[in-house]
Amino acid sequence: WMCTGALHYNIADLDEGMEKAQRHSPEVPKSKFTELTFDLVQQGLGGTNSWGDLPLEKYRVPFGDMTFHFVIMPMK
Repeated sequence: WMCTGALHYNIADLDEGMEKAQRHSPEVPKSKFTELTFDLVQQGLGGTNSWGDLPLEKYRVPFGDMTFHFVIMPMK
C-alpha cells in the first residue's frame, strides 16, 4: 500500500532535528507550494511497550534498496 500526503508546509520546517521543539500547526509557516509525499511502505508504530521496543518482526520493513514508479496525470 502506497501512502501519500499533501502538505501546505515545507517538510524541513516540520522537523526540528535532534532537539525536538514541540510546535502546533499554526506556529509553522505555511508554504506557497504544496509538498507531495509518496511512501512505498511504512514501518509499524512502536513496540509492545509503545516507546522503547521496535515493532514486532512481522511489522518491520526489511533493510534494502526499494524502488517504485508512478505517473501523475491531470484529470478533467
